[in-house]
Amino acid sequence: MNKFDFDEKLTALRALYFEKHPIDPNESEVFTPLSLEEKEQKTLNSLQDCVADIAHLSTDIDSLKSQDAPEESIVALETRLRELEDRKLILEQKLEFILSGETDDQKKEKLKRQILELEVKRSKLKMAQKDCSKIDLKIKQRLDIYKKL
Repeated sequence: MNKFDFDEKLTALRALYFEKHPIDPNESEVFTPLSLEEKEQKTLNSLQDCVADIAHLSTDIDSLKSQDAPEESIVALETRLRELEDRKLILEQKLEFILSGETDDQKKEKLKRQILELEVKRSKLKMAQKDCSKIDLKIKQRLDIYKKL
């Protein structure tokens, strides 16, 4: 098979593939990562929904208790309330993490800068022929932290 035949068959196969599997322009945007503002807004919305659900459930539980409802339904609602409170705590922690603005990449860059500064200090101490064991220990600690990230 010569190169010309191969190229023709390849273009024909591509055309056939794209006819059967058209590319939707909106599909390419499905997997784009969210910005920090979008993450913050999404977390805030989830947190507000969770707080509203907690308030609604607590009023339902109080009304069921006053009506002498079956214990099973009250226990089920209390279990759901505890789950929502746990979710609320998780969302608050997530929001706090987002607002702090430190991601793993930023932590790594910060550690790299610290290690570099320590290396410069160690070089200066070696040039002055002084003991640099404390600096070596700090560098080792920072490298261990960096490896864990």
